[in-house]
Amino acid sequence: MKISAVTLPTNCMSDSVRFYQRSGFELQRGGAHASFSTFRVGEQHINLRLVNRETPTQNESLVIFFVDDVDAKYQSFLDAGLMPDFEPRDAPWGERYFHICDPYGNTLSFARPIAS
Repeated sequence: MKISAVTLPTNCMSDSVRFYQRSGFELQRGGAHASFSTFRVGEQHINLRLVNRETPTQNESLVIFFVDDVDAKYQSFLDAGLMPDFEPRDAPWGERYFHICDPYGNTLSFARPIAS
């Protein structure tokens, strides 16, 4: 079983598209002026759906991506001028990880199991 796609709400497609492109995601369809955009994430996808601009997005979305090198991914965000929520850390549940939020509070976690 694997995630095929995750769809997240956004109040401003252009801000969100810019964030995901700067984060290294490949825009597959949609874009800054679309109501729905799709980014390729390996064999899976992350979608953005435009919601009512008058109502702030309230959610606790979390999408976890496994990556080969957590520290290198963290550095790629810094190099793109983006600030993750915290530096990579080792968790008691056996993963190295960090989080970053997109412009509308959707949390992205980048992780890798710690070798025992």
